[in-house]
Amino acid sequence: MNLKKDNELRYGKVEMRESNLKWIKKYNFLDNQDNELEIQYNTEQFLDELIKKVDPNHLLIFDYGFEYEERNLKPYKSLIRTYKEHHLSSDPIEMPTETDITYDVNFSFLKQYFEENNFEYKIMKQYEFLDKYGYPEIYSSLKNQFVETYGVDQLKLKSDIVGLEAIHNDRGLGGFYCIEAKKL
Repeated sequence: MNLKKDNELRYGKVEMRESNLKWIKKYNFLDNQDNELEIQYNTEQFLDELIKKVDPNHLLIFDYGFEYEERNLKPYKSLIRTYKEHHLSSDPIEMPTETDITYDVNFSFLKQYFEENNFEYKIMKQYEFLDKYGYPEIYSSLKNQFVETYGVDQLKLKSDIVGLEAIHNDRGLGGFYCIEAKKL
């Protein structure tokens, strides 16, 4: 983005950094399928540093995302979006101080990264991860408690139930990608 003389933010093109081009070649993302591709060089550096300092046996990552071979199926060209009060907002440069800016994580990169660093991995959607680790039982238990309570306790349970439904809905937060990585 460029700041013009009239103090307006505008999109601008710049020459690609050598480090970014090396990253694209390293992970074989040369054909960007005529869509934007987030270069996650900093993610790679972060994971390198984390693994070096913490030496984890397991890593778990949840986020907005895509797998590279499915990138063209996304209904938008840009991976950068803004949210305001948990709702999709305007173009990122329209309200730069009033919205949260996010982008989709390239989970194909994460798969390759973990493979190269001696981790086995499983990739799934958040709702699948939740189902695997007990969501149905927790949800059912709360629903049963809800019908047996009254007043403020019932309102609190309703809030918990709505929250669980939100993180499990595959068209919302449940559609987040999840990658479980385990050191070999």
